[in-house]
Amino acid sequence: MAYHNNYLAGNTPKEVPPREGGFSTYPSTVEGIKVRKTAPSFEDHYSQARLFWNSMSPVEKDHIIQAFSFELGKVETIEVRQRVVNMLGKIDHELAALVAKEVGVKRPNVSQVSVQQSSAALSLINQPRYPNTLRVGVLIADGFDGNETKYVLSELEEAGLELVFVGERLGDVEGTDSVKYSIDETFLTGSPLLYDGLYVIGGSDPSRYFMRKARNFVRDTYNHFKPIGATEEGAVIIEQMNITGKPGVIVEREASTFVNEFVTAMAEMRFYSRVYRNV
Repeated sequence: MAYHNNYLAGNTPKEVPPREGGFSTYPSTVEGIKVRKTAPSFEDHYSQARLFWNSMSPVEKDHIIQAFSFELGKVETIEVRQRVVNMLGKIDHELAALVAKEVGVKRPNVSQVSVQQSSAALSLINQPRYPNTLRVGVLIADGFDGNETKYVLSELEEAGLELVFVGERLGDVEGTDSVKYSIDETFLTGSPLLYDGLYVIGGSDPSRYFMRKARNFVRDTYNHFKPIGATEEGAVIIEQMNITGKPGVIVEREASTFVNEFVTAMAEMRFYSRVYRNV
């Protein structure tokens, strides 16, 4: 049963035994006696988990440790936290020790399963990378370079990226050569957490509010290891934040070069070699 053993509720609810009216498999002869029983393999709860852990990259392992630490950190009963960490110890001693330290329980003294195999297919980092359907938050204001922006955005859409225009307020923004775009989200209604990457265009004379909010969006995007691109006035924001040249930060004056590099960065999706919360 999925809810057994249950420490907090004294192992209840539980199955009703046959003598009290619960289900009982009818024993019938089929070259032997049929009974209600699971195969011994059902008792192996940790081999697959160990295979999964072995297959993770260092970054993925770190995320798993943080995830367990977060979830168990919300559990108020120390004994429950300890029991879960004891189970983690059967998967991997290092995993259990690091989580135990984070959630304030003892490092478990249990035997670790002996599985040594790994599978590259289980690691997300080892999977093929494509830009298709990934969302790009486009930070744009009045006065942008119309022709160049039109070319870049057209190429990004051709590569399969989905563009979400973000600005100060809803409505149209207009650049040179009468090029216009409609704002999809404002800095209040949008969020860098909802985009897979950021393309900062800016405008010829953006307001202080735009610059401040754009820096906030760039900071959050950078700290989540996502790609960031900038051309024109947008490059000024990147330069002010001292992240030019960092992994996944694409600043190019040549439009065609920028498109190729930014699409490649978007397909990569995450750049974990950055120093965490560097800006």
